[in-house]
Amino acid sequence: MYCAQLALSLYGKMRKCLWMACLFTFSFSVLTIPSSAQSQSDALRINEFMALNQNTLADEDGEYSDWVEIYNPTASPVNLQGWSLTDEKGQQQKWQFPQVTLGVNGYLVVFASGKDRRVSGQELHTNFQLNGSGEYFALFNPDLTAATEFEPSYPEQTTDVSFGYFDGDYVLLAESTPGAANRFSDQQLLPAPVFSKNHGFYDEPFPVAITSGLQNTQIYYTTDGSDPSQENGTLYSAPVQITTTTILRAISIKSGAFPSRVTTQTYLFLDDVINQPNDPPGYPAEWGPYTAINGMAIADYEMDPEITRAAEYAGLMKEALLSIPTMSISTDRDNLFSASTDSVTGGIYIYTGPPLNNEENGLGFGWERPASVEFFTADGSEEFQVDCGLRLHGGHSRRPEKSPKHSFRLVFRSDYGPARLEYPLFGDDAAQSFNTITLRAGFNNVWHHHSAGERDRSQYVTDSWTKDTFLAMGHVAAHNRFVHLYLNGIYWGVYNPSERMDKDFAVSYLGGNENDFDVIKDYHDEASDGDLGAWNDMMSMANRGLTSNTVYQRIQGNNPDGTPNPSYDKLVDVENIIDYMILNFYAGNTDWDHHNWAATRSRAFSSEGFQFLPWDTEHIFESTNHNMLDENNPDCPSALFQRLRENADFRRLFADRVQLFCFNSGLLTPELVLERWLKRAGEIDIAIIAESARWGDYRRDVHQYQ
Repeated sequence: MYCAQLALSLYGKMRKCLWMACLFTFSFSVLTIPSSAQSQSDALRINEFMALNQNTLADEDGEYSDWVEIYNPTASPVNLQGWSLTDEKGQQQKWQFPQVTLGVNGYLVVFASGKDRRVSGQELHTNFQLNGSGEYFALFNPDLTAATEFEPSYPEQTTDVSFGYFDGDYVLLAESTPGAANRFSDQQLLPAPVFSKNHGFYDEPFPVAITSGLQNTQIYYTTDGSDPSQENGTLYSAPVQITTTTILRAISIKSGAFPSRVTTQTYLFLDDVINQPNDPPGYPAEWGPYTAINGMAIADYEMDPEITRAAEYAGLMKEALLSIPTMSISTDRDNLFSASTDSVTGGIYIYTGPPLNNEENGLGFGWERPASVEFFTADGSEEFQVDCGLRLHGGHSRRPEKSPKHSFRLVFRSDYGPARLEYPLFGDDAAQSFNTITLRAGFNNVWHHHSAGERDRSQYVTDSWTKDTFLAMGHVAAHNRFVHLYLNGIYWGVYNPSERMDKDFAVSYLGGNENDFDVIKDYHDEASDGDLGAWNDMMSMANRGLTSNTVYQRIQGNNPDGTPNPSYDKLVDVENIIDYMILNFYAGNTDWDHHNWAATRSRAFSSEGFQFLPWDTEHIFESTNHNMLDENNPDCPSALFQRLRENADFRRLFADRVQLFCFNSGLLTPELVLERWLKRAGEIDIAIIAESARWGDYRRDVHQYQ
């Protein structure tokens, strides 16, 4: 396999808040603005509708059904008999009005509920419902001529926000007004611009048309990753010619309205990526200051021609870059590389906030910047774009002399875009909604590590293997996958997006309320979430000794006979900690457990006690001689384990779990261990060629350090 070959050769207010939330609504596909929506100003029209009605207008059954408002702007009353509404092109008369007269300047609300009620003088309901994601929608007159037609569809809608007619355009309305005139607020949101080409991979130049769907609207765009505005960008007047790798970002601006959200699309030309130079225009030749040695980190952007042009790899480079999904981060260049030391304007890749010699955090710690992130596969089967916050992640991996390739954290907050990422990033069996995603760069046993020994042992799947195995053992662990990451169109290597273990993660898999969870990590002098009360109680009880079955059962929330006692807190899930320890013992995890662990517990009585979670297991399977059985670090999982093993019942349970996993085709027998390992290795077998070109020569040619 190529992976193996390379390893051997290289290793305000409620409504305002709602309205501002609408500003950041995003779509997982190209947003279709009804630029071809037709509505005759001198005839009946669809004046306003709401496709996601949860709390705005109840029907006669007390249900919040979709609704549509018809308006008569003509000088005469109109009998609606023979008029029709439809959500299906080609079926103009899908739902027909009964004999109802709509007066001059009159409004009629019809619920799009699917209940099909058409009795004159009573509440009207169509035989279809509206799709919040956008669909074809039309009002036809008796001659089967469209009075209003959203073709091919209206745009994706937002909960409890209506879409209405104003000044010749259809826009999201800051205040819904069913049965009354539409009002255009000075805080009105404009629809985001729409591009004629979706993000993805291209090999020939092409034009991109940008439309807004509104009259008298200006569009400004940028091609360098920065936020477009009237002050920063080009006024759109003709399709933008895309001839090379480009980050195209655009915004709509109209007098009297808030600017739209920014539309972002990344267009990648693989020939450009493969020939990526070491001096991209506008990017610095040095990154941030070293922390343990003098000097500044030498910047490195190049794709190494020793790999990209090598006979055995040149023909595989494009396949390598297409073999796993792509993640593209776009942000103002200064957000990453500004030399300013200001906490607002400084670059997060220049000042990385690393732990220093006495473990305080350095300049840049916690800095967060606005960004766009796109995710897409080569065939377009998976994709999204969303605005978010971007910050660096990790501990010593943020020290520039130790690693030039840093991990990131994507933060989803209403400050930037949607409050959560709503997308099945890790498949249907994992959480579908996230407040944070960690983009793991890999730090230990990788080609860019500062130690020659670790470069010789380069592996990129160790942490994934551990998480996969713990999930297979029946416990909670972070789901993850591999992507190629780009920063403003510059290829940055293979990354490993992973769920971040916090209270939100705990709720996703353990249920309950996030405010009930304690999350303890690594350095246990404070809780990441919640507090240390239950943790300290557990460790105090363990340190007093667990030989007695009375105390052993008590720490589990049980009576001496093992039956649950509702008045006792369940402090530890003994089966979980046994399996967690077996896994780390089996793999010989030498960078643990003085750090690189996490534990979580709900303070609700339904809790099963503290559960331990694997994290950052990059130092495993390094030697068959590594023995971690005596690991015993104060206030860490190992200390709790050493106290628990004093109890005979615990030892018997431990032996049972070893028997389960290590014998008779158990999950830790060699064949199944290898199967999971090769599955992960196979995912990046070709992709790792691109990683080798990006970072494989760093310690030889750029910064040797040790």
